[in-house]
Amino acid sequence: MPRINTSRIVLNKVSPPRLPKTLERARLFSALDDARGRPIIWITAPAGMGKTTLAASYLKIRKLNTLWFQIDEGDADPATLFQYLGVAATTIGGRKKSALPNLTPEYLPSLSTFARRFFEILYGRLKSQGILVLDNFQELPIDAPTQELLVLAGEILPPKMNLMIVSRKDPPPAFAKLLANQSIALINAESLLLTSIETVAICRLHNPSVRPTTLKTQAQHIHERTRGWIAGTILLLESEKQNPGSSQETGQPPDVVFNYLAKEVFETFSEEIQHVLLKTAFFPSLTTEMAETITGLQQASTLLNKLYQSRYFVERHHSPSQFYRYHPLFQAFLQNLAHERLSKVTLQALLNKTAQLLESAGQPEEAMKLWQSNGDNQNCIKLALSQAPLLASQGRFQVLQQWIENLPAERLETEPWLIYWMGVCRFPFSPHDAKRHFIQAHADFRTLQNLQGQLAAYCGVVQVITNLWQDLSELDPWLEQVSHLQPMFDQLPQELQANLASTLVQALIWRRPQDPTIDLWIDRILHNLEHLPASFQLGLLFLNLTSFFC
Repeated sequence: MPRINTSRIVLNKVSPPRLPKTLERARLFSALDDARGRPIIWITAPAGMGKTTLAASYLKIRKLNTLWFQIDEGDADPATLFQYLGVAATTIGGRKKSALPNLTPEYLPSLSTFARRFFEILYGRLKSQGILVLDNFQELPIDAPTQELLVLAGEILPPKMNLMIVSRKDPPPAFAKLLANQSIALINAESLLLTSIETVAICRLHNPSVRPTTLKTQAQHIHERTRGWIAGTILLLESEKQNPGSSQETGQPPDVVFNYLAKEVFETFSEEIQHVLLKTAFFPSLTTEMAETITGLQQASTLLNKLYQSRYFVERHHSPSQFYRYHPLFQAFLQNLAHERLSKVTLQALLNKTAQLLESAGQPEEAMKLWQSNGDNQNCIKLALSQAPLLASQGRFQVLQQWIENLPAERLETEPWLIYWMGVCRFPFSPHDAKRHFIQAHADFRTLQNLQGQLAAYCGVVQVITNLWQDLSELDPWLEQVSHLQPMFDQLPQELQANLASTLVQALIWRRPQDPTIDLWIDRILHNLEHLPASFQLGLLFLNLTSFFC
């Protein structure tokens, strides 16, 4: 069964951009030095303003202990956030450390307590002068439960440590109290705008051989057109290389300059580079192997590196394997262009191949996004079912539930395993809803004569009734089936054997404590302890056995 390649995903999420020659912005470095007097530093500006570059270059120059974390929409789920942050914490300091605990169901009733302890451990590993960076914070929905958890992360920061947040948006309402008590230092878009002197410096960085007087004139025209917007400045400089004198032409205002110039720049590339860009447009990040496979060109990695060296909105990361990531605006442009230029059949084939490569690389969540956008329900179902056991074991029920809910209702009705896993997802939050799904799945599996599915759903129903502790008489019709289950027990996979045995022991102890088969089922548990599917189930079993024998 494919598994999420946690280490690779975490490396992608915790790698700051590998910077080429970058302007050291002394005035902003000084502002960041002052901002570190407050617990939280919030760098906010629209796309293309150099937020991430500023943060990464500052931390590199100041040589601070840093944990860099790329926020994405999946981090709206607390279990997902803690899963990846916990594994990321193992990389701090360059020495392998144990992972922090996952947010499994037993912690949900005391989520804030779990979060507080989690961040205390994390900060302990960062040590003095440490900074936790949350990049692309705007990707986190404003109503996500993790908003409050990250507020807590800011509230409990030790002295001489900082939380640095990089976002296209201002602090959301959850951070209002921290703003009011002056715990947040804001670095805003206006301060990120290039001064005329900085524009000259960037022009010199890109064109070191140009005469000073010519360079100053060029910088003046570019600064007038971009008004200090870094992305626009770089685009105009690259356009100037292809078409000398273009930087002095009057053009569109800054809010549309990117789309205008991106097309102009794109058209100047060779057909080979255009091919690579369009074929790789839908990867959130890509390795050279991915680029070569999707394009069919062995030189794809060379072309990507050329784009990176030319600063064509391509970031290169080492963590330790090398991968590339497009600037978000440039990637959006490439994706729009792919939709315009490629036929429907070709585009669907490209999305499908990209998703397959992402899944093979251990990035199923990114693969799922592509299959959903491509309307490929069959592959969505296949991926959801293959990843369901792992996601459930990590406590990431909301991720799995969202995958299932995004499928058409008619597909859900025809696939009992989806109904079963929906029951698993709902169990920690709405047991009654979970029971309804388990009962439906049990009936459907029975119609299909699918024994393993039928028994998995059976366990789900019985576990809900037992753990609700409301009307144990509901167990009676299910326990009547026990005698029919024993002969087929040895034919089952060991994980299902362990699940079934532990489920029946719990139910029999509370409903039929004198049942002579209890000892038999306990013996079967002892032979399958290592296959129990979840640690909390073993804990429940221990409590039940203690009550029964003591």
